[in-house]
Amino acid sequence: MNPSFAGLNRSASTWSNMRFFAGPDELFNHSFTITHDSWSDKSKTSSAWYFYHGLTGEINTNHTGAGYTFAKPITINESEFVPSINLNYWMYTKQWFVYLIDGQLDKSIDPYKLPGKNFFRYSILNPRIGLLWNSPVFNLGISVSYSHRHFEVDTVFIGESKFAQKEFLPKEQPFHMVLHYSQKMRGKQNGLESQPFKASPELVVLYTDNLLLSRAGFRLEQTKNLAAIFIQNNYTDNIHGIAAIFGWKRDNLNVNLTAGGAYSIPARKPAFFGEISLGMIVPYQFINIQDPFAPPEESF
Repeated sequence: MNPSFAGLNRSASTWSNMRFFAGPDELFNHSFTITHDSWSDKSKTSSAWYFYHGLTGEINTNHTGAGYTFAKPITINESEFVPSINLNYWMYTKQWFVYLIDGQLDKSIDPYKLPGKNFFRYSILNPRIGLLWNSPVFNLGISVSYSHRHFEVDTVFIGESKFAQKEFLPKEQPFHMVLHYSQKMRGKQNGLESQPFKASPELVVLYTDNLLLSRAGFRLEQTKNLAAIFIQNNYTDNIHGIAAIFGWKRDNLNVNLTAGGAYSIPARKPAFFGEISLGMIVPYQFINIQDPFAPPEESF
């Protein structure tokens, strides 16, 4: 959502995420992501590494990619202003099983399946910048990215016919802007500030050249559990849905399960999706040799 979240609150984390999605066309899609972010006490900066892999079933296309983020928090009173830069690169290929089967069949009887004869299709370069205001009361941020699609293969052969590859690709959405806001709700007990739980209503808005999407939800974290519910609206394609998250936290290990559904008004069909996330979070260890009992800075 925003690369400025890398290493937030001086923590280090590793997350793996698997997402499944079946749209109104009943074709299967999935994506797999691994992220690792960390904080450096020496340089007072954060960094993150990403690995991506996924499948778009409609056009039998896999994508594989990697990314890197660099962030530099700036402390202002009790808050932080976090600018960041991020660079991602993806390669898109024909789904390997479809490519293998296509190579074994007689093309005079069975033409090439989408996206055509060639294995390598194209690549995408995606630079992104992020800004985040992290305070004891709320988080407010924006990220902006631009995707450059580079075509290595200009034509697609289906049987004896030749087509432009663009005819079989999703409409380009090179410019992306994500706005997000979340409120930090804290409790009081006997006149003292306490946090037996963390609660945060949140709002996310995604805008591209061809898409406007919003997500509004409420997240509740306790010592060992996480629960959340959110409503997502795709105003451009007129698809609207709802989903819930439930998670378990044991020491530094986090497991989150997400399930939800949506309804496409133009297609008059439902869509379903599910996601599982596994994360390892190592909180920041503050050690002051001269004052070993001092609390960590920016502990919110």
